[in-house]
Amino acid sequence: MSLEHYRTLVEELCLSAKIDTPAYLVPRGCLNFNGTHLMIEYIEEMEILRSTIGLAPFSPTHHEHLYRTLLSCDYYSVSPWQPTFACHPETGDIVMVFQIGLNTLQSGEELVYMLLRQVDFATTLFSELTESQATDMAPVPAGNPNIMLA
Repeated sequence: MSLEHYRTLVEELCLSAKIDTPAYLVPRGCLNFNGTHLMIEYIEEMEILRSTIGLAPFSPTHHEHLYRTLLSCDYYSVSPWQPTFACHPETGDIVMVFQIGLNTLQSGEELVYMLLRQVDFATTLFSELTESQATDMAPVPAGNPNIMLA
């Protein structure tokens, strides 16, 4: 697998989403899935696709509990298909990071399916976390995504 395979996957994703400029996503770029921003990038040294989804700001009064919860999730995350939770090094935002071997994706349709699953997982988790923390933030609505460049 190579950058060319990643480029082909991105071109197929853009074709299915009616995005005219796949070059904006190579080697990395941002997408918007129905209001949820997601960054995808190809890590050539490891031949993986990394996707990063921001979980939006949380109330500072709940950070300690939230960090403990997410670190516990990281502890039990043993599959490469499960996310890792992190603090973005540049923004300080809480993010979910997925790393998928590029060789497991055979088509742009599989890439779209995988990204949709990740966004659904992130929005569900975000809703559960905000409800459990009694914050006044509204969750991002799930549903049929409108995929576009962010």
